[in-house]
Amino acid sequence: MRRGHFRRVYERSPSDEHIARASIGAGRLVPDLKRADLSAAYFLHEKLKPVFGPEKLYYANYSQSSNPNAFPVLMADGRVESSESVSEVIRNLPLTNINYIYAAPSLVPDVKNWIEKIANRYSREVSHDEHR
Repeated sequence: MRRGHFRRVYERSPSDEHIARASIGAGRLVPDLKRADLSAAYFLHEKLKPVFGPEKLYYANYSQSSNPNAFPVLMADGRVESSESVSEVIRNLPLTNINYIYAAPSLVPDVKNWIEKIANRYSREVSHDEHR
């Protein structure tokens, strides 16, 4: 069975986020003042839209706004303590940040090729900057 659902062509990676931050710092990527989203996926999506059309791509993001890790913990002696005071691991859990780009099925190979070219270009530029 073949379905026409959009296919995932990109997902967030720490190395891409590093490249995006470095590119913003160097002025190669200029954030939109109306958006607080500085993720690599957002910038990739913005570069892909003029090429493939916004109706053929979908950018999905979710950024956790608060830390749900604070909850009561019943200690062996009957006292109740905060989970964050009991566990350093829980206290330091990062907020969830999810970014995906989806494309129409017929465009998946072409979009992936464009993403690879864009990512390689920015990666080379950041690498060159870091080795100066």
